[in-house]
Amino acid sequence: MKWFGYGGAAASLAGILWAGLVFAPSGCDVPAKADTPVASDQPIESEPDMSTLMGRVNARWEVKCQGDWIQVYDYYSPTFKRERGLYEYLDGKAHHHYGDPLEPTFVSVDGNKAYVETSAHWRTTHPLVVESMPNGGSFEDRLDIVETWEWVDGQWYFVDNERRGEFYQRFPDLLKKD
Repeated sequence: MKWFGYGGAAASLAGILWAGLVFAPSGCDVPAKADTPVASDQPIESEPDMSTLMGRVNARWEVKCQGDWIQVYDYYSPTFKRERGLYEYLDGKAHHHYGDPLEPTFVSVDGNKAYVETSAHWRTTHPLVVESMPNGGSFEDRLDIVETWEWVDGQWYFVDNERRGEFYQRFPDLLKKD
C-alpha cells in the first residue's frame, strides 16, 4: 500500500497517524500502558545521577527490543531531534530487530557525557539483504557496543553508540582491566 507516494514503513506510519486522528476520542487523554516505559523529556534531577542514567538505558533497550521506534526516538538528545526529524529517523527501522540485551555497565562520565557498555542481538530482514543471503535468510550479529549519553537540562539523553573495539581504541584509558 502506498500513501502519498511512499510505501513500507512510511505508509504504515501514515496509516497509523491518519487512523489516530480520525478515530481518536475527543479527550485524547489515553494513559500509557503500565508495563510500557515512556520516555520523559521532563527534567527529573538537577545534577547527573547514575541510577537515573542506567534506568533510562534499560528503558530505552526495552522499547527498542519491542520495536517501538517512536518511543526509542524519544530518548534521543534534543540536538539529534533538531537535526533529524521523526519521519527521517523511522525510515527503514522496520527491518531492524533487537533482542537479548545484556545488563548495561557504566564505563565513565566526562562532564555532561556518560558512557555505558552493553551487548545485544541484532537481525535485519531488509528485502535486499534477504535476497543476497543463502536460502533467503537474514543477517544476524551480536553487537558489543558502548553508548554515549548526554546530560541536558536535568535529563539523560541518548546520543550515539559505537562498536566496543572502536570506542576503546579512541579511549584506551577507559578499558577495564580484568
